[in-house]
Amino acid sequence: MLIPVLASAVAGAWDAATGEIPEAITVPLMVSGLVYAWLHGFLPLALAMVTTTLLVGYALYYTGQLGGGDVLLISGISAWFPTILGLPTPLVLFLAATIAAAIFYSAYYLVKLGKPYVYALIPYPFLPFPLLALYALALYYYVGTAKREELFVEERDVDELLPEDVLAEEIPVLPPGRRVLGEGDIERLKKAGIRRVKILVNLPRLGPFIFVAFVALLAFEANPIYLYACCLSLLPLHVKLGA
Repeated sequence: MLIPVLASAVAGAWDAATGEIPEAITVPLMVSGLVYAWLHGFLPLALAMVTTTLLVGYALYYTGQLGGGDVLLISGISAWFPTILGLPTPLVLFLAATIAAAIFYSAYYLVKLGKPYVYALIPYPFLPFPLLALYALALYYYVGTAKREELFVEERDVDELLPEDVLAEEIPVLPPGRRVLGEGDIERLKKAGIRRVKILVNLPRLGPFIFVAFVALLAFEANPIYLYACCLSLLPLHVKLGA
């Protein structure tokens, strides 16, 4: 089981450093996971999870909601571990990674905004983890909507655009819903006489948090007491185990 852990660690580090997750990591991870599933008798389940992740993930990628490398990384992990904690791995892993990213990036962006926004971080050290997760998700949503233009939107000449750039708004000459640019899309913009467009920049990088969430979920599965303790932190009670 070291293969998916090591691969996700390398992918997460690569994403943190460059903003990309190479297919040279994710595709072999996926293929080797399917081979492992075939050898151990759970190939149909692994294929179902991988296929579903790719289909749903492509829709999110197409509309600029999730990076293509993130989709392939989650698919690769799901080939090795179709379920975790008795639930579909793609769903649980995506939710856990989103929570981890929200905790980090809500703090990061609020610090970047400066006063008075940074004061919203004061409750962080005092909240039990489940409430911290909900609070961070709320802040993450606020930053991504109310401060979207200030933090993430940049106007750029069409000649400066690169494939994989993410549009901040729909452009009528492109297919409906298209946000991630390909080379053909850039040429279509030029032929339509469009000179400048708004794109999204400084976007959160999910790769490192997919790795963190994956390791945490493996720990929860190996030692359910950790998950129990995490949930128990919501209650103002001291429960003595075994009592």
